Amino acid sequence: MFKKTLIIALFSIFASFLNAQTVQNTLEAVSLAYSNEINSSFTYAQYSMFSKNPRVAALFKVISDSKSLHANMLYNTAFQLKITDKILKSKVQEPSKSSDLDNLKNAVSISSYEYGKMYPALLKVVNREKQKEMASVMSQIAKMEKSNYSLLNKAMNNLKNDKPLTEKYYLCENCGYVVAGKAPSKCSICGKSQNAFNEYK
Repeated sequence: MFKKTLIIALFSIFASFLNAQTVQNTLEAVSLAYSNEINSSFTYAQYSMFSKNPRVAALFKVISDSKSLHANMLYNTAFQLKITDKILKSKVQEPSKSSDLDNLKNAVSISSYEYGKMYPALLKVVNREKQKEMASVMSQIAKMEKSNYSLLNKAMNNLKNDKPLTEKYYLCENCGYVVAGKAPSKCSICGKSQNAFNEYK
C-alpha cells in the first residue's frame, strides 16, 4: 500500500514540478501555488480523519488548516493586486487510505518539494514581473512550509522509533504559521500577538 501511495505522491509532485518550471506569468504561478495548497490541505484533512492517533490527527489537522489559510492569502493578494478578477479553482484528488507512518512520509515529501522546489521556481517568475507584494506572500508561505516540513519530519521519525509525539500545536489564524508545544508571545511571520494562535490537540 505504501509503495502505491508513494508512487502516486511522487508522480503528483513530479507533474507539479514540471508545471512550476513552465509557468509563464504571475497569474499562472499563483494558480499553481493555489491549486497545490488546496490539494495538500484536503489531503492532510483526510489523513487527520484516517488517523486513530490523536496526536498525529492533530498535526495533520493543523497543517491542513494552515494550508487553507495559505490558499486564501494567495487568492486575496492576487485579487487585491488585480492579477486576477476570477475565482481561482483547484481540482482535488482523493488520497489513498494508509497508515499514519506512510501518510507522514508522503506529507514530508510534499512539504519538502513545496519549500525546496515549487516556491523557488514560482518566485523566479513573480520577481521577474516585479510583483513585489505577491513575492513577499509567497516567500512567507515558503518559510512556513519549511517549518511544516520540520514538524512532519520530526513526527515521522518519532513515530517510526516509538518516541513520544508532540501533544499540542498552535496555528496563527492570520498567516497560517504552525508552532509545536506552546504558543509564542507573537507570530514570527506576521507579528500578530499570542491571541491570534488557536490550539490543536
